[in-house]
Amino acid sequence: MQNQHNNIQQQEEESIDIKKLIYKFLNAWPIFAICVVVAILAAFLVNRYSTRIYNVQSTIMVGSNDKGGMGMESIMTAIGYYNPRLSFENEVVILKSYGLTERVVKSLPFEVSYFGEGRLKSSELYKDAPFRIEFDPSHLQLVNEDFSMSKNEDGTFQIRVPVEAEIYLYDSSAFATDLYKEVSKSEGVTTQVTAKEGEWLTSEVYRFRVVDVNYEVFMDNRYRFRFVDYKTLVMEYNEALEVSPSAEGSSAILLEIQGSQPDKVRDYLDALHAEYLSFGLEAKNEIAVNTLDFISQELEQIEDSLSRVELILQNFRSDNKIIDMSCK
Repeated sequence: MQNQHNNIQQQEEESIDIKKLIYKFLNAWPIFAICVVVAILAAFLVNRYSTRIYNVQSTIMVGSNDKGGMGMESIMTAIGYYNPRLSFENEVVILKSYGLTERVVKSLPFEVSYFGEGRLKSSELYKDAPFRIEFDPSHLQLVNEDFSMSKNEDGTFQIRVPVEAEIYLYDSSAFATDLYKEVSKSEGVTTQVTAKEGEWLTSEVYRFRVVDVNYEVFMDNRYRFRFVDYKTLVMEYNEALEVSPSAEGSSAILLEIQGSQPDKVRDYLDALHAEYLSFGLEAKNEIAVNTLDFISQELEQIEDSLSRVELILQNFRSDNKIIDMSCK
């Protein structure tokens, strides 16, 4: 009986503790409500103003150069010295080479980056920028620093020029030396210029113009644009590209790249496919041309040898008064 009484008393105490706990939560409900509102607001701000990163993938097929059964790869495999993974590694070296990456970035309009200025952050614009910058690649340009741009009431544009930047010549190789030069305020660069649509802005360190302006979208917004040199573009996209086997035992290669502009990275992968195939065709054409040149040289040497032998034979017949009876 005593044990039953103790159990009943313990259950009552537990029920009383639960009630007290519930009352404490009810008394603190304003704090919980505030925490929920703050959490929802923080989630909204993070989703609204954080930069989204998109992952874009594509697959490229790698063909074997040895189509026949007695190719070099087949022979090396037969004697046990050929590693099939070497073919994959060779293609990775080509896809990650600076030369191929330079060809890709030069085939795309990546030299100028556009940004729209918002209240709390700036977002990169790609194909949806309300204007376009056309520049002279044979003229020096200020690179890797931002030009700010706004529209005046009379329809002209106010452009703020960076006064501390690098000078670069686009009409050259990406990794050519002696292309960079620091420019500062002491060199007398005008910090602000007024421009009309289609009017060339020219100085010793830049030459460009504003074209294809969509005035309805531009309105009173502020924008920035930046010239990016080829070396920076090559290094950026070469490091961002991930190359891996598509599947074990497959001849397909998976290409993967991340970026804040999905259309931009998609265009890069499409151009990489095209330049990779073009590079392969150029290599095959070069081999074919070299082979034909070698055969032509060999035929010329054989022709010269036959001509010398024929001359020697004619001299021998003439000296020994030998008559070819087959000619009669």
